Amino acid sequence: MNKDELSSTNSKTVVEQLFRHGDQTDEIVDRLKLRQTNDTGALDAIAKQVVESNPAQVAEYKAGKVNLFGFFVGACMKESKGQGNPKVFNELLKKYLG
Repeated sequence: MNKDELSSTNSKTVVEQLFRHGDQTDEIVDRLKLRQTNDTGALDAIAKQVVESNPAQVAEYKAGKVNLFGFFVGACMKESKGQGNPKVFNELLKKYLG
């Protein structure tokens, strides 16, 4: 499994489960719902919704408060219940925040 499907945190969880219980990595990932979503269509909708729902933060970001980018990524991750690929969210947010 090397398809950018697991975050580093979830990878640690899989290793811990392997050590404690054995099993196959795919079984652990699926049972614990650890696989990241790389579906750009679904993630694009989330990123767009997060940007549209936070006009004040968008204005601050565009005015130079670039550290707010992390706020947007975090909001996307929260909206995706931790299942979205943050790398994909980064690219999508760059597009929407221009």
